[in-house]
Order: sequence, then structure tokens, then C-alpha cells
Amino acid sequence: MEKEAISQKQAIIIMSTFIIGSSAILGSGTKAKQDIWIATIIAMVMASLIYIVYGRISSLFPGKNIYEIMDVLFGKVLSKIFLLSFIFYAFSLGALVIRNFSEFVRIVSLPETPLCIFAFSAVIINIWAVRGGIELLGRFLSIFFPVYIIMIISVTLLSISLFNFDNLKPVLYDGINPVLSASFSIFTFPFAEVVLFLCLLGNLRKNSSVYKVYYRSLLIAGTLLL
Repeated sequence: MEKEAISQKQAIIIMSTFIIGSSAILGSGTKAKQDIWIATIIAMVMASLIYIVYGRISSLFPGKNIYEIMDVLFGKVLSKIFLLSFIFYAFSLGALVIRNFSEFVRIVSLPETPLCIFAFSAVIINIWAVRGGIELLGRFLSIFFPVYIIMIISVTLLSISLFNFDNLKPVLYDGINPVLSASFSIFTFPFAEVVLFLCLLGNLRKNSSVYKVYYRSLLIAGTLLL
């Protein structure tokens, strides 16, 4: 069976969408208050360092995903122990995302509808996407993501008259500690979560750069979150 492959551009779009994800709804690092933009920039710098590690792992084993890499490094038995932890993390994160989006839709649109209806619908959509494969997801997001960007830019431009940059002052009013604490929160959610992409970057087409995927995704998603 031929292995599915995605282009570098598709991988960047998928990762950018993943990073933005539920953080666009829930937010992260609110402890920093008006200094959250500083915390986000610090978190992006922290993420750029850990992405070196992620990129190095993928580049040392081109064409292999994390499961195959674990087998090579630790053998069949020990690798399964690590992979179970990795899979548990992936499922836990997926469950949290489904819960967050389900609650958001219910609160905003249909407050009388049971939460399980939204969650079940989200699960069905995810199963359909997984069955379609990574190529289908890449093609779909290649169409959807530019529309999403246009929507964000349009909303921003239309509301620019409401901006009040005085709300960003005073800078570091509560000191640096809340900003550092918030930056770590933003680093862990959502930036560090792309460790899951070690499962997918083995599907990159030849001559694609995993480093470009990580860093361009960080730049795009980080800018949108700012």
C-alpha cells in the first residue's frame, strides 16, 4: 500500500490550524492581562527552541513517523510502552478539544441542546476525516484556511475604529512574574502540543523541510493569536 504524502504547504496549513485550534476560543495566558501580547511573544521564542528538537527528530528519520522511530530506537517491546503514553496524550487532548468546541457551540447557539449531541457530531466528523486520510485533510484545509484568514482580516479591519491601544497600558504593571507564568502557559498550550505532528511529518513529500513547516506554522499561528 502506497504511503500517503502531503506537501510542505499543506503541512504548514494543517499545523497552523492545529495551533490556533481551541486557543482561539478559550484563550491562554490570561494571567498576564494587558501584557498578554508580551507573554505570547516570549512563548513563541520558547516554542522556537523546542521546535529545533522536534525538527531534528524528524530530519534524522526522514519518511518515518514517531511510531517507526520508537521501534528503531527502543525496540519492539519498550517502544510500545512509550507509544501507549503518546497515544493516551493524543486521545486526552482530542477529548478536551471536542469538549471545548461542543460547549462553545452550545453556549453561543443552542443552550438547550444536550452537550452530548455536539460531542457526538464532532466525533463523527473526526472519524470521517481520519478515514479520508491525511491527503484529504490537507486538500480540505488548503481551501478552508485562506477563507479563515480572509475572515479574520476582514473582522479586524471592520473593527479597527474600536481599537483602544491605551488598554495595553501600563506595560508590566504587575511586574514580570505574571508575564513569565502566562508565557509558559501559552507555550504548553497550544505551541508545545505540536509534538503530535511527529506522527504526521513522516508523510511529507521529498525535498520538504520539517524546519520550515514548524517555524512557518509558528509564525502564522503566533501572529494570528497576537
